[in-house]
Amino acid sequence: SSGKTSSSGTVVDIEAEIKDVD
Repeated sequence: SSGKTSSSGTVVDIEAEIKDVD
């Protein structure tokens, strides 16, 4: 699935609706 790279460098899964916490 698609994902984004957060400022902390962690790749989060958009489809899994993972909240990015820095």
